Amino acid sequence: MKIFFCSSQATNSETDMFKILQKDLLLLFSDKRALAFKFLLPVLLISVFVLAFSGMRSDNDGPGIQKISLPVVDLDSSETTRYIVRQLSQIPSFNLEHVDSIQADKLVRTGKRIGVLVLHKGFSDAFSAQTPLPWELVYQEGRDMELGILKSILLPNLRKLNPFHTPDGNISDNSPANSGAPLDLSGMQLTFRPLAQEPAFRNDPWLVQPVVGIALILLLFNVSGIGGSLLEEKETGTLKRLLQSPLKPAGLFWAKMLQGMFISFIQLSIMFLAAMLIFGLHIEYNIPGLLLIMLATTFSFSSFGLLLAGISKTRGQMQGIAIAIILLMSALGGSMIPIFIMPDFMQKLARLSVNYWGLEAFYDLWWRQLPLRLILPKIGILVSIGLLITSVAYLFFRRFIRRLAS
Repeated sequence: MKIFFCSSQATNSETDMFKILQKDLLLLFSDKRALAFKFLLPVLLISVFVLAFSGMRSDNDGPGIQKISLPVVDLDSSETTRYIVRQLSQIPSFNLEHVDSIQADKLVRTGKRIGVLVLHKGFSDAFSAQTPLPWELVYQEGRDMELGILKSILLPNLRKLNPFHTPDGNISDNSPANSGAPLDLSGMQLTFRPLAQEPAFRNDPWLVQPVVGIALILLLFNVSGIGGSLLEEKETGTLKRLLQSPLKPAGLFWAKMLQGMFISFIQLSIMFLAAMLIFGLHIEYNIPGLLLIMLATTFSFSSFGLLLAGISKTRGQMQGIAIAIILLMSALGGSMIPIFIMPDFMQKLARLSVNYWGLEAFYDLWWRQLPLRLILPKIGILVSIGLLITSVAYLFFRRFIRRLAS
């Protein structure tokens, strides 16, 4: 009898276990939106990472890297330098840009280009005399990986150039080649020179990237918790009682917004101070600019948290949506994957992510050390994104409140 009783008890236990499993699965599959994000998220993330790293893939036709924009400053304006520029423009991996010295300095200093090829005055004469050529690649320090890619493409192609051969293979009549000068650039070493800067300090970009990139990801998860608190208050009935008080829905909306900004600002401050004390990140440069970027970032991110609450019906649904959107925005916006390795179309798509503009603003401040007037456009874009998301979030919030009151 004792054995029979234990066996019967075990059978009942297994039955209860399968009933709980059945109940949980029914709940899971009843929420179609949460279900879609749960199972589609891995596919979406894999797709984003594969597409992003496809910019680094090589095939039988050569490097699969997207075209590199290379500014060229031709100060010699000779037949030799014009030929070199024409030949470089035919290299599939390059998108040559003819600029003057001022434009080139601005493009490199603001981080829009890796470097600039400068052909100084007297290039043709130096080539004829077989003296060191006055040409150089002026680059921005701290972009070692990008510079390595540029060198791997540029240097082999420069060695192949024959500046005094016409496209049909003949020697140009006006070329110094007729006087016996060699006809190639092999051995004519290109000088690499970092852009001259006089910063108060120097931050390593490989320190700025992980600190800011991870900080922005954590910030997004933090503000999604603000949206989750609204749904929790709805489920517990607290929100309904709040709306019966003199507090208006708009007041509740802005209270949550300010809460998100306040907590996010403290969170950013702690992370940056920790990075300064532990890893030596210099955050003291341009404190007014730092505060403006932090305020703009926390505003745009907090509006995102309220939007999540507005488009979700349950906390479980919101968690699935939040994880999917945060990871996708972070991967696309440069918090997880360096932007420069992405194909061109993904680099353009990255500009839709709030992570991209936040990361770029902090890069301008702590690495490029640009004056505030040059950082203000990115701060303005962050604020504009925040205003747009806030407007949409408030519309969804009002619908959320009406649904609650009905």
